[in-house]
Order: sequence, then structure tokens, then C-alpha cells
Amino acid sequence: MSIAQSTSWKNLSKHAKEMSNQHLRDLMLDAERCRNLWAEFDEIALDYSRQQVNAETIKLLFELAKEANLQEKITAMCRGDKINTTEDRAVLHVALRAPRGTKIEVDGKDVMPDVHRVLQDIQHFSNQIRAGKIKGSSKKPIKNIV
Repeated sequence: MSIAQSTSWKNLSKHAKEMSNQHLRDLMLDAERCRNLWAEFDEIALDYSRQQVNAETIKLLFELAKEANLQEKITAMCRGDKINTTEDRAVLHVALRAPRGTKIEVDGKDVMPDVHRVLQDIQHFSNQIRAGKIKGSSKKPIKNIV
């Protein structure tokens, strides 16, 4: 069964329709709601009070995450398991942010040295662009990148 057919998904979908009748302006008048939809960790603040959600929404989202086995999937991603089933490969988003010395293995190979080598190459290239050392086809420094 897909997660979209689950009870928690159906409950959340029903709730979303109910919440669509709530105007954000009215939700923002509830000081307790705003306080409860704000968190801080490691000097990073997350304020999601300006979303069309309430405590019930959060409860339903947690139920969906539990039914979808989200924590197990996060652990598998961090381990380097092949969770991208369409491409049969690991999802290495965490590797891009992992500090040096972290070990993430895929098929028995630590991918972190390669990841950090590419990140270093990207940083070098970016610094060259910013310094005006890499020129465009007009032979002028590149100012805008889309």
C-alpha cells in the first residue's frame, strides 16, 4: 500500500481541506499558536507560524511520518543505503553537509573523500568566478549566473 492510501494520509488530507477555510491573518491572532509553532536549535530559529497549520496539523503530520516509517528511512539514508528505488542508488544529501572525518559507505566504499574533493573543486571555481578570473564568452568577468 502506498502512503497516499494510508489512514494517516486521508486524515491529513481531510484536515487540509478544513484548514483551507482558515485565513492566515486570523491564525496569526492566536499568540499561543504562534508560540507553539516556533522552535530553536543550535542557534537556528524555525518559525512556521506563518503557515496555514495548527496543533492538529502537526499531530497529523507526525502520525503520517510514523506510518511512513520516516525515522527508519532517515537512518537508512544516513547509512548510505540505496533508498532511491527509481535509480537504484544511495541518496547522499547528507554527505554534502557531513564534516570531514565522517564515513558514509556505499557498496563498501567510503564516498566522503570523493564528496569533499568535489566540494573543494566547487569552492575553488566559485572563488575564481567571484574574483573575476573566469571570463565569459565576451571576455568580461561573469557577473550573473542563472
